[in-house]
Amino acid sequence: MADQHIDDLHDEYVAAAKRHRELHQRWERTFPVTERKPGQEASIIPPGQIDLEDEIREAWNDYLAKRNAYDAALRSQAG
Repeated sequence: MADQHIDDLHDEYVAAAKRHRELHQRWERTFPVTERKPGQEASIIPPGQIDLEDEIREAWNDYLAKRNAYDAALRSQAG
């Protein structure tokens, strides 16, 4: 029973990590970062970028929560 709980936490942890990675890769493909040249005007943040960045932040927070839950379960099982 405890092993199943650990397995479920592990699966959630891995899924959260994959979700964060996929969102970040989507951001890199959609909104490539380019350096400004001297004297070049600042560009406007494209529509959708802030929403995607917020989604990435939420996915990161979810990942951290899942990672911490999995780590806590492993530590309690070990000790």
